[in-house]
Amino acid sequence: MPRQLEIHLPGVNATTRAELFGSITTIATYPPGDPIREGVIQAYDETMKVLLIAATVIAIIPPALALFMPDYFLGDTQNAVEGTTLTGEIAREAPEEKA
Repeated sequence: MPRQLEIHLPGVNATTRAELFGSITTIATYPPGDPIREGVIQAYDETMKVLLIAATVIAIIPPALALFMPDYFLGDTQNAVEGTTLTGEIAREAPEEKA
């Protein structure tokens, strides 16, 4: 961002550029259409463009990798402890009583 401010505000001293970089609300003190305000807007626009392109490229990677994951069968049980006793042994269901 400081480099973009330097490119878009060539006639502004380093102190003012540092002040503009330090607080975005400082730009609100300049009237709309002012060359300094327009330069800061252009600098932020250039910086955000690079950041958004990088974020979009990085965000594509996880869904693309998910396409290559194996298809594991997870079973039909409701939870991991269904069908086991408190000791972890497989529980057999009691036979139903005939009436």
